[in-house]
Amino acid sequence: MERWFTFAVAGVGLWSLVAWNSVGQEVAKPSLRLPTILGDHMVLQCNTPVPIWGWAIPGEEVTVRIDKESVRVHADQNGRWIAKLPPQPPGGPHELVIATKGETVRFTDLLFGEVWVCSGQSNMEWPVAAAQNAPQEIATANFPQIRFFIVEKNLSLTPLSDCKGRWEVCSPTTIGKFSAVGYFFGREIHQRLNVPVGLIGTYWGGTPAEAWTDAETLKGDPEFAPIVNRMPTPETLPKLQEQYERALAEWREKAILKDPGNRGEALGWAKPEFDDSDWETIHLPQVWERGSSALNIDGAVWFRKLVQVPQEWAGKELVLHLGPIDDYDTTYFNGEPVGATGPETPNSWAVPRRYRVPGRLVRAGANLVAVRVFDQMLSGGFTGLPNMMRLELADGSASISLAGEWKFKVEFARPASQVPSQPSPPSEHLDAFRTFQRNGGAANSLCYSRGDLVSGRVQCGASLPVSQIVSRPYRLVAQGVGARGFSLPVCPVGELFAETFRTERKCVGRTSGGATLDI
Repeated sequence: MERWFTFAVAGVGLWSLVAWNSVGQEVAKPSLRLPTILGDHMVLQCNTPVPIWGWAIPGEEVTVRIDKESVRVHADQNGRWIAKLPPQPPGGPHELVIATKGETVRFTDLLFGEVWVCSGQSNMEWPVAAAQNAPQEIATANFPQIRFFIVEKNLSLTPLSDCKGRWEVCSPTTIGKFSAVGYFFGREIHQRLNVPVGLIGTYWGGTPAEAWTDAETLKGDPEFAPIVNRMPTPETLPKLQEQYERALAEWREKAILKDPGNRGEALGWAKPEFDDSDWETIHLPQVWERGSSALNIDGAVWFRKLVQVPQEWAGKELVLHLGPIDDYDTTYFNGEPVGATGPETPNSWAVPRRYRVPGRLVRAGANLVAVRVFDQMLSGGFTGLPNMMRLELADGSASISLAGEWKFKVEFARPASQVPSQPSPPSEHLDAFRTFQRNGGAANSLCYSRGDLVSGRVQCGASLPVSQIVSRPYRLVAQGVGARGFSLPVCPVGELFAETFRTERKCVGRTSGGATLDI
């Protein structure tokens, strides 16, 4: 984005117009302000009037131009303005220019296509980097006409006029952090329709649909009205928030277990010759609380498994896959550490483990895989699918499953019953990112993940372009949708709808361009 200021400079007997780039020294505070959702590489909805909005000096004229199409509007008494450009066909790139008398802002590499808001809880937030076959999916994510925008999380009791985030072009270096469901869904649309796709991620794990609905709509529902009336007001929230944050800090100090150090390694638990005949057995993968009554704990647990390696693998480099582990791990092969994932890794509990095993450690016959897992709170253990636990040749040509029976022993533990209850925040009401709805709907559809709807019914009222959202679950058919095997509904906006059939679940939808999708 480029921002230019134009101002008059007194010269010797004449006036000169000077353009000053914002990278240089600013001499005046810019009066033209634009929402963050407008930016370089953005995708705007095709085949529908294009809303562009922002703020300027009250009464000031604003010109909005995309290529040769332009519209002039004036800021209202509050400085807010909105312009609507004629519908545009899919494609690009285009340039968007927004100008007042004194300022000009340019956005480049703009595309028109299908724009989707990807919203929901942790199922929608689950990133591509943690999906099944993540390395292959990321390596092949070269789709320059797919763009995504992640709305940064922010808590507010009142509607916000803007958010934080930026548009990014889909590539192997960018897509790993975006929603796996959103990406695979967007890729399916892009490949079927051959049009640009914009994906806006507004997901937030653990937030119910009601938290994304405006308070006035909830007050109109007799089930929710008492809850809304008990909520803090903007006047009382600061003090309550301060009390909550203090209580939360105290709770974290007591509840989040600290690792006292790796005692098992010193005891030889990683070595092949160690006698583990008195260790208990457990079937993996699963969270350990489900696998054994002795593991209703937080703490450190060791797991060991002997793997029979064929003669032709001896001396060859291998790759050890263990799937996601909750929370941290140190992993050994024949007594030597080959990998570790700790608190320095964001969302470590969701990251599939993939460690290289040097050829010098690999021998024919029995080889020992040992894993020390540390769980700081809640459930712990191996949380992936059986096919995510395997030992394979570095080239991927052959593999050995590691799912099944393992030996385990507790290194140290804190009973789950000793974990104090977490304090409740003063309010769980999250005001939805409603910029799109306020401005005529920059996105044509809303994609929700299953579990984010309450009792199959969400009344969103003014919070969405439709008065009600009706949804039925269906299976998203897209390669590598994720380790959890997502089963999703789509919340329809406009003409999009989902249907459940007796023999199979599918989504049938119509895009703004009239194309029919059967997913």
